[in-house]
Amino acid sequence: MTAFVSDNDGATWKGGLLLDERESSYPDGIQAEDGTLFIICDHQRYTLNRAGKRGVGSVQLAVFSEEDARAGKPVTDELRLHQGVTQLQDTDDTSGAPGK
Repeated sequence: MTAFVSDNDGATWKGGLLLDERESSYPDGIQAEDGTLFIICDHQRYTLNRAGKRGVGSVQLAVFSEEDARAGKPVTDELRLHQGVTQLQDTDDTSGAPGK
């Protein structure tokens, strides 16, 4: 998942800050009044991931600025990536796993 910035309503995009290179889904975000961006997403949300591993699902948070996204690298003290919000517990119950 990569963050870009547009200054012209999406006609062109600048930067490219890699927020998370891992499997992720359902991103959502807000921009605070001070300009800080907060993006939250699921990371391998199912009990079994595509590799068949159990208990690896989590909710992750990325915190960054438009300046970080434009530069495509950390340029402010606000940058925080791979911040775990919650983690699935390891379990033998795979009834909710994909393909089950």
